[in-house]
Amino acid sequence: MNVSHTLIAQLRAFAICVFTFLLRILLSTTGLAIARVRYSFWTILIVGSLFAMTSINVNAQNRSFDFTTNDDVTLTNAAAALSNRTTFTLEFWAKFTSVSGTINLVDFTGGADAGGLILNSGKLTVDLSCDFGCLTESNALSLSAGTWYHIAVVFDNGTWDFYVNGVAQGTNVLDQGALTSVPDYATLSVTNLIFGRQNHSSINDFVGSIDDIRLWSSVRTSTQIQNNRSSELIG
Repeated sequence: MNVSHTLIAQLRAFAICVFTFLLRILLSTTGLAIARVRYSFWTILIVGSLFAMTSINVNAQNRSFDFTTNDDVTLTNAAAALSNRTTFTLEFWAKFTSVSGTINLVDFTGGADAGGLILNSGKLTVDLSCDFGCLTESNALSLSAGTWYHIAVVFDNGTWDFYVNGVAQGTNVLDQGALTSVPDYATLSVTNLIFGRQNHSSINDFVGSIDDIRLWSSVRTSTQIQNNRSSELIG
């Protein structure tokens, strides 16, 4: 191999190592979390937006994950990180192939129990753990297949708020009522949030596209959701 080419390759590798080292320092000092996302056979590292980040005004649906039946995107350790929390906000963009029936969006329990966020007969419905026996749902939504929607769910000491495209969609508590804090998922060996696939026979897998997943440890206000839903976050 040409000596100059070897030197260039070594310098390039050194630069990558330095960049990675500095990035890790930045993340550790700013409180940002790195989440590992698995999609089919590909593994991607994303910066989880658990704390404050800046934003740039760009199209928020420019690098979406496409789902067919049995596809999933896994946020490793995200469920465990939510254990016992009394507040969090989850946001993402979604484009449905179909909006009828019962469709899984996010599995909170990693298949250990039937709990999560679903679209059920045109309503966003959420349950943290109770085999869909502690349901809270939105009002009926007017969604169309093939259209991008920004979806946000906010959990605040047992109270849920639902937003579509930054607009509040009402809250209706069903069954036993909502839990006031997130279960201790870590102790239950529930570690991941899974988008798309759900190990429950009565719930259909999500088919369509999802992009710009954001998980916050705090309550995001309606103004924050509305103003930042179309902006892509940067560290």
